[in-house]
Amino acid sequence: MRKTAIMLMVMLPLCGITMSAKSRGAGLWTDISLSSGNLLLDSPLGDGSRTLQQTDYAADAVLGWRVNSHLAIGAGVTASCVIKSGAYSFPLYMRLRYDILDRAVSPYLNLDAGWSLAARSVLSEEVVRVADEPFHTLDCRYVEYGNPDMYYRKGLVAALTAGVSVRIERGNRLYFGVTAGVCQVSHGVDVRGSDGTVTNYATAVKGPDIRTVLVPTHESFRERLRPEIRFRIGFEL
Repeated sequence: MRKTAIMLMVMLPLCGITMSAKSRGAGLWTDISLSSGNLLLDSPLGDGSRTLQQTDYAADAVLGWRVNSHLAIGAGVTASCVIKSGAYSFPLYMRLRYDILDRAVSPYLNLDAGWSLAARSVLSEEVVRVADEPFHTLDCRYVEYGNPDMYYRKGLVAALTAGVSVRIERGNRLYFGVTAGVCQVSHGVDVRGSDGTVTNYATAVKGPDIRTVLVPTHESFRERLRPEIRFRIGFEL
């Protein structure tokens, strides 16, 4: 009898965890997370290799609907800041989440797809100015700028996250994951001309003195896509 009582005392909490984990049915779904990551860019050494650069920190918030204990879908926004340049971007996206197991501990997958808005895509004349001769030619303007390493997400974003989630209370879950994806990236600075047209200046070259100048860069849609990898911790309820 004593052994039976001890076994019941051990098994009841475990059963409670399993039942709670399975009790997540259809309803409002909220997902918040913090992440840090890097873009895979051409090496600054110019040797043709690629390295992880431009570390940023980001905060995500997603609001949606849980279809059942496995599947949820929602819309979210991210606020991202690149540490080196201080450039901000705000991706807007749809998120599809799938919890593989209906248990207290489960692997999960997230699929995100959307569009990123840049907060610093066009700078004022007080920050960027056209450089003096001899950096001004008939067919090309050069821009003198203090930080040519300004990278920010602007355009298409798509990513897949894989990780593990753990039930903590009342069906709420703490999760950890690794995100791999692609995003469109703007490099350098966009300058609005007197006629209203916007030109991107991104390629850094050295002038005859210490100054760094940027030359116009025209990249195709595909050339602007850059891989990225992120590490994520979040909470869903």
